[in-house]
Amino acid sequence: MQFLNPLALIGLAAAAIPLALHLLHRGRPRAVPFSNLPFLRQLHQTRMRSVRLRQWWVLLLRTLALLALALAFARPAVQGGSSAWFATPQPRTAVLLLDQSYSVSARLGSESVFDQLRRRAREVTQLFDEADRLVLVGFSDRADLPSSTSKDRLRQQIDAMTPGQGSTNLARALTRAYQLLAQSDDRDLELYLLTDMTRPGWQAPAVAPPPGLRTFVLPPGQRPASNAAVVAVSYEPWLTSPGSHVDLSVQVRFHGPVPSEAPGIDLYVDDERVQRRSIDLGALRSDGDFSVADVPFSIAPRRGGRLRAFAQIDADALTADDRFHFIIDAPDSIRILLIGETATSTYYARRALSAATLGDQSLQVQTLRFAQATDEDWSNAHVVILCNVEHLQETDLRRLRLRIDNGGGVMVFPGPDAQLQHLNRDVLPALLPVSLGTVRGQQGQRPTLLDTLRLHHSLFAGLDFGQAPTTTTSFDLVADPTVQVLASFADERPALVEGRFAGGRVILWSVPLDLAWSQWPESGWFLPVLQRLSRHLAINSAADRAYHVSDHAWRRLAGVDTETQVQAYAPSGQRRFVETERVFGELRWKVPHLSEAGFWSLRPEDQPRSDQSIFAVNVDPSEADLRSLHEDDVSRTLGESAVVIDAQMPLAAAVTDLRVGREMWRELLALAGLLLMVELWVSRSPSMKDPATA
Repeated sequence: MQFLNPLALIGLAAAAIPLALHLLHRGRPRAVPFSNLPFLRQLHQTRMRSVRLRQWWVLLLRTLALLALALAFARPAVQGGSSAWFATPQPRTAVLLLDQSYSVSARLGSESVFDQLRRRAREVTQLFDEADRLVLVGFSDRADLPSSTSKDRLRQQIDAMTPGQGSTNLARALTRAYQLLAQSDDRDLELYLLTDMTRPGWQAPAVAPPPGLRTFVLPPGQRPASNAAVVAVSYEPWLTSPGSHVDLSVQVRFHGPVPSEAPGIDLYVDDERVQRRSIDLGALRSDGDFSVADVPFSIAPRRGGRLRAFAQIDADALTADDRFHFIIDAPDSIRILLIGETATSTYYARRALSAATLGDQSLQVQTLRFAQATDEDWSNAHVVILCNVEHLQETDLRRLRLRIDNGGGVMVFPGPDAQLQHLNRDVLPALLPVSLGTVRGQQGQRPTLLDTLRLHHSLFAGLDFGQAPTTTTSFDLVADPTVQVLASFADERPALVEGRFAGGRVILWSVPLDLAWSQWPESGWFLPVLQRLSRHLAINSAADRAYHVSDHAWRRLAGVDTETQVQAYAPSGQRRFVETERVFGELRWKVPHLSEAGFWSLRPEDQPRSDQSIFAVNVDPSEADLRSLHEDDVSRTLGESAVVIDAQMPLAAAVTDLRVGREMWRELLALAGLLLMVELWVSRSPSMKDPATA
């Protein structure tokens, strides 16, 4: 037991007041002459015994009541294992971790979850005095710089905080908090975690909490039970061009109960709404812990280039994840240069792409021999296809390297009589980290099949796997792990690989364009695969991956010198200078910490925006899950001693009980009141009156 207000124990001296009054009011008996004195003397002795007994009871009850009152004002507290009788409060250091991830922006009526957390944060500041140190840290995907100042200033900072668009990264926030607390010596340490306690991002940090830390978790009073989020848009870009229809699929994920009324979803291209669909709730499919709807759209781009588009669902409680941004590549023209030593070398590729131009008018195919091609022919081509390459002259090798450096796409078919030493030493190192090995197989032997079970790339979507071409003879491809294998043989050898070098993208085949080697040139797969690969190289969306808020982006800018000052433009219009960084053997511009969802762009200072520099950023879809954590998750992340204080519990009382134990002043006040009531009954009870008058 310990006393939180030990000065009030001085009041114990008040317990002597009833005794002093009792002693001061003791009178001496006066002699009164009266007849029949023996009878009166006996009556007087009987009455005095009763009075003295009642007076002693009253004196005892009054003394105990005053003792209970004095102890109540001294605020005794009982805590298991505590041996201190008098409190000596130590200054405290406390860290407030306030969740600013986008899930706390969910609203219930006119109030958001963050409004509730902010109100509870202001209550926390009232638990400390000026001798304490209070540190405020906002966190989402990263922890902000700590803020420590006066309580009034801290409340103003709490009021100014707003949710961001990042996802929860509790491990990073706890690491920052533990580091701050570990720097405070000879102080009581406390951590207040104000969060919506949803499941995403709750991982334990790698560092241990400082000894003696008390952790309090303060969730909101209410939050939404369900949420819908647009998480992906997919389409096949193989025939995407101005005026041509393209089919898209928008994926919507439902967390929690599915709404009774089907929400609608709109598709915008270049900030113009082009189509609206209603979600068929009867066609939902289950995907783990949530339900998924795939909503089909069909549009025809009105212009060419890289089009800014987004899909948006009708607003719900959490609006940050109701929109998904993406890029539609619809090139006006794709210039393809077919080049080989002879006309025979380019025959099969020329025939396939000429047939493809009948349905894909954006394709423009030029066929030349190496001796005919000029520097202008090489530089004007979006895609260069080297057909049956055996040896490259120094001039052609220089042109090839320049084309790659400027962001062009290159496809290579090695020739049947390829000079492997020359290609591996002089050509392929400038293209991708792959070398050509020995020849496998020969004519007349059993052909090798493609491993169709591992053809997961969208390049092969919709093809009849039963009609996959066979290969009799091929080169072994020895590829670096950074190279992507697009297709492989049944014996697991690479058949088709893709790599990136400098600003471009390179695809290497393991077979020549020769029927003696494989069925590819005359198979039903050759035209669609060659057309798709050509578009794949021309679009050059090497960095158009799924960026989320808080990611870093490494981008290319074709034709821009790396010494040029380049700025990154955020969707809100904010801009900042970015620097280059070497990634996978090439210099790219790095955009650190993408802080907003929307369309970002890179461009040299004072130059107009280019469609080629635009890329899309979205919120992390995992944060859209609003389901509550299990108690075991809280203990596993924060330790067994962490205490969750619901919004219905009085915060000050709960924290005080955990700081010093359970206070007993309420019980002592009740005891004092009970003693006074008993004293009143004893002093006035008829059974205690003079027996002579009873």
